[in-house]
Amino acid sequence: MFNASNAAHTWSPLCLERSMEFYSSQELEYLVKRRESEEVKRKTLNKLSSVLTRRLPIGNSGIGAFTLINGGRWLLTACYFGSVSYYDLDSQTPVKRLLIPRIKDQFSSFHTVVMAVDIDDESPVLSFNVALYLERNSDRAAHLSPRIQIVQVWHITLELDDQNRGTRLSATRLSLFLRENYGLLRFMSLLGGSIAFGVEGTREDYGFQVTHHLAIVDWAEANVQNRSHRRSELKLSYRRKIIAFYTELRWMRLLPGQRICIGLAARYGAITLYYTSGIQATTDIPPSNALVWHWQPIPDWRFNPPLGLGFPRNVSQLYRCRNTNNLRLVFNTDKGIYGITFSCESDITLEPVVIKLKNLKPRTLQDSSLLCLGYNAAMRKEFRLGMLYYSWPDEAGSPLGPSKSLTLQIGKKSWREEEYPDFDETSGRVVAESCHDEILVYDFSAFQNVV
Repeated sequence: MFNASNAAHTWSPLCLERSMEFYSSQELEYLVKRRESEEVKRKTLNKLSSVLTRRLPIGNSGIGAFTLINGGRWLLTACYFGSVSYYDLDSQTPVKRLLIPRIKDQFSSFHTVVMAVDIDDESPVLSFNVALYLERNSDRAAHLSPRIQIVQVWHITLELDDQNRGTRLSATRLSLFLRENYGLLRFMSLLGGSIAFGVEGTREDYGFQVTHHLAIVDWAEANVQNRSHRRSELKLSYRRKIIAFYTELRWMRLLPGQRICIGLAARYGAITLYYTSGIQATTDIPPSNALVWHWQPIPDWRFNPPLGLGFPRNVSQLYRCRNTNNLRLVFNTDKGIYGITFSCESDITLEPVVIKLKNLKPRTLQDSSLLCLGYNAAMRKEFRLGMLYYSWPDEAGSPLGPSKSLTLQIGKKSWREEEYPDFDETSGRVVAESCHDEILVYDFSAFQNVV
């Protein structure tokens, strides 16, 4: 399973999905109390109470990916047949509702499902785009069918009732196209009109040495209904901007201002930043080993973690801080959690700033155990699910106070060990897939018992 990557969320202790004038005083009071309750519980409890746990049956379709939309109310789940459903977690009894139907004429299940989300922070009502990647492997033994890789982009909107209250989500498809079979998809990032694919080359594609690359695509141009979209045996059917690497990609995030930030597993690790406006879009086939230098522009900024700290492992979603007009990411190495601050202005002279947020002890926190990074908290997996807390130095005096460095154990080991949990900091909700074909929702924000 792949967790969704969510782009450019506005960080705020209180997340509103509608304009302020659409809320009653009672609704605003409820949101404030819920946030305060969540803050107190996750800083004082040492074990999650069972009354804060809900179980949502999955059914026979299985879950390939899931994500909590910023604010924690809406949970999106993508099944292996290619459809996406959603749950309203503010409801006492969440009901599964279909949001995106399965693709017509696709009757068998897919092997890989990836989602990426891009929130529209300027919309007065919750609005976001979702990219959905579906892959069905070929039958390599019998060589009967090629590998099918389908990419869709959908626009999701919150529907309001007569009292201006959000009641449901609706979806409109914006683009559908095929990703040509060059390398294995590892990561996906969505922002505005661009979608980026992090690709690991295979020996079948490139020969003995594996070459990695990322491809940035204009999803509207790639749409199969676009008249300029054409196929050729020697060319790709739509243009893309390509950056190639000999080193393994660990993560990537598209940034506003035609930028992309990349974590590389170089010898000592590296974080790089590229301004993609200077990279030419092409329909040429991605690089072979002999031509990597032709597809490898010099990064506009590079950060190497201090010697001995290891290379970048995981990364958070992208956060937009309105009070400072900055963008921020959180990443970790084997021995620390770091924060990167970018300027919202696309100015190459304004270099990002990297600071350490928390030290990690490798003996107690294995490389694979740190799963989800947030703005002030990280989900970890050892023998149980738990949380780590940290704060940004310039925000230590926030009204809610700095986050403590504590560990919170969440229940018994009833979740799938190989799966990834997701969590939303503003609502205090954690989601994980259990071993019993159900989704577990741990709700720190319930200052009243949830049944």
